[in-house]
Amino acid sequence: MAYCLRRSQRLASPSTAAWIPIEQARLPLSMLESWVVKSFSGVPNNRLPPQNFETFSGGVSFKTPQFTKIYKVEPVKDTQEVELCWVMPSLLSLYRSKPHHYLSSVIGHEGKGSLLSYLRKKVWVLELYSGNSECDFEHNSMYALFTVTFLLTDEGMKHLQQVLEALFGYLKLLQTSGPNERYFKEIQTIADLSFRYEEESSAWDYTEVLSENMHFYPPEDYITGSDLFYEYNPQAIENCLEMLVPDRVNIMLFNNNEKMVFDQTEPWFNTRYCVSGVVGLCEALLCPLVSGVVGLCEALLCPLVSGVVGLCEALLYPLVSGVVGLCEALLCPLVRAWFNTIEMARVLVLEIPTDWLESWKKAEPHPSFTLPQPNIFIPRDLSLVPLEDIVEPYPVKIHHDEQSEVWFRRDVKFKQPIAYYYYYFISPLLQVSPQNWVMLDLYCSLLKQLVAEEAYPAKTAKLTYDIYVEDRGLVVKVGGFNDKLRGPDVKLALSCTHLLRRPLSWCCPMRRLSCLASCGVPRQEG
Repeated sequence: MAYCLRRSQRLASPSTAAWIPIEQARLPLSMLESWVVKSFSGVPNNRLPPQNFETFSGGVSFKTPQFTKIYKVEPVKDTQEVELCWVMPSLLSLYRSKPHHYLSSVIGHEGKGSLLSYLRKKVWVLELYSGNSECDFEHNSMYALFTVTFLLTDEGMKHLQQVLEALFGYLKLLQTSGPNERYFKEIQTIADLSFRYEEESSAWDYTEVLSENMHFYPPEDYITGSDLFYEYNPQAIENCLEMLVPDRVNIMLFNNNEKMVFDQTEPWFNTRYCVSGVVGLCEALLCPLVSGVVGLCEALLCPLVSGVVGLCEALLYPLVSGVVGLCEALLCPLVRAWFNTIEMARVLVLEIPTDWLESWKKAEPHPSFTLPQPNIFIPRDLSLVPLEDIVEPYPVKIHHDEQSEVWFRRDVKFKQPIAYYYYYFISPLLQVSPQNWVMLDLYCSLLKQLVAEEAYPAKTAKLTYDIYVEDRGLVVKVGGFNDKLRGPDVKLALSCTHLLRRPLSWCCPMRRLSCLASCGVPRQEG
């Protein structure tokens, strides 16, 4: 049966007409071309045009009352998260300006005056993620999804309505202030630097990305279309902002701590959930429908294909195309009818609280909210430091005293304007007891929270950092372009040593420390 279904799918698909094989190897082009011909010339081409999904463009698949609800889901991990999702028209044609990347960068900003800075000071949120992953499900020719996810503390879960109100207040600030060309140019410059000095990826990953790009971009943008910002389009940014309103949002709430009654289970992963009022066309709702359609197709198509498998493929094409067209014609009314009757089925649907909705619509920006400030860490000087006549192949000790020693090694292989600093603070107390190790690890998580606001502009400008515990003490790693690492700007390592000298009670309220201990902080590579 599976073979019959797969064969019918192959015959109805555009086969090699939509294939774009990519090869990468350190071999002559003539040899690579011969391998492609040998490997793929025998694959049949049914000459059918590619499938057309214009009927579903503009996000019509999500135009249902079941989308704007709050779905409470039982998570597998011990976590507390809330995810807000909006549906937009397809953004593939706007790849030159990438308005969703602009909004993702502004909303997800972690510096002074940002939404996350305000929520962290309230000890409501530990992390914030926003944007579009540009995978097939979130970014295609039919629609684009834009999500904002908060990793909540226990206090944040208690003040969920205020957390979401703060988000809509920040969105109000973006709407009233309008797109910022200066900030767009910063994003554009950072993207150019990232592309120019990107570390080489594996041939497997690069060929996959390039093959996908060739489906979406013109030939001149195959390599750069997914990475670079070509032009500033304020109207596209405003159009996307207009979509981020309370009436269009879908909310997923993941929480193990509340005593919720998860009265439903989706059949694919046995995930338990319940429905109670503001956001999210859950896959669990579609599963019964999809299962029924798949079962119907298997029952109808497989005996049919088995009976005609010996016929000429030319005769089979119209038959399969007709079945596919019939399924498309029947599917949309069936989906609408199913959604109209779902409230009479086993799903409990409650209306969104009116006071929540009204407060989100009237939300004003908090006085502490500001747009991102100019990034002083974006490098300007990318020149290389001249090499000495004799360069040692191994690290050389250039300083030594009773408290410290410094080792240095010059890069002569890659020749890029990039440097790395490693600071290793060694302490014998770490080996005294397991408690000391755990406390230092917790302190590292605390330091990451404390320096996040100051270090975020550097992080966006590709100055990387990390803070973690090693066998003998604390390690601080800093790396990035020479121009800013060697300049007069405050270095992250100096900030960390400054904080290490302060009492714990000075630099962190005890309730934030307890949140880090109970919730945990995901490990971040700066």
